[in-house]
Amino acid sequence: MAYPTIRYFPPRPASNDIGQDFIRSFNIQVMKDFLIKMLQETQKNTSVSTLCDIQPYEKVNVELDINNILTFIIIDEANNKLAQELIIDFCPVKKVKIISVLSFNTELADLLKTETYPSLYLVENNNQFKLLASGNNKTNFTNTINKYLETVHMTPFSLIDITTTLYNLLFKKDKGSTHNDNTVYLSDLEATLRYSLEHEILSRSVISGESLNALNSYLELLIECFPSSIRSKKIH
Repeated sequence: MAYPTIRYFPPRPASNDIGQDFIRSFNIQVMKDFLIKMLQETQKNTSVSTLCDIQPYEKVNVELDINNILTFIIIDEANNKLAQELIIDFCPVKKVKIISVLSFNTELADLLKTETYPSLYLVENNNQFKLLASGNNKTNFTNTINKYLETVHMTPFSLIDITTTLYNLLFKKDKGSTHNDNTVYLSDLEATLRYSLEHEILSRSVISGESLNALNSYLELLIECFPSSIRSKKIH
């Protein structure tokens, strides 16, 4: 078993669906980009009404929707996912639309007169745009969009950096706290053990060679170190 281990589930998965193996990486941006790629594929193949449109805009003309108060365009190169990240971040904000445009949509790029990728524009009228920000800086784009939310009396959207938040929860020590960071609950260990035996081992039809040696070492380690007797443990 390799860590971190993540599985991706489509909307409304079947009860026997164990998900799709997700890319393993300790690089957060790699994980984000891969998730966006999978969300895009899901959006193409299913109807996901809860997720804003993260597909690249392929038309030339941009017409304002009367249901939206503000409409923004982010034009970027195909290998960058900044536009999709911001679309997902601002998706809960009603009446605000962010459109992703790729640089190879040359006709629209010519209308925008883009010189730097990525660039953020406000759609002022049908096919009339105002350049707001350029450069690969998500914080700058977020702050710029929030300023325009304030101009129409909308509450600025507060982004929660989940990575920083989790880090603070895990590693920021409270002087008055007696919590033991080394505490691990037996039920969590048993659930992890159950998953590893059912999915990582039983999913293989043949185990031999180095895989068999690794399995033997794994079982020997469990027998020696698991906090309750593994010999009598029944995995339901």
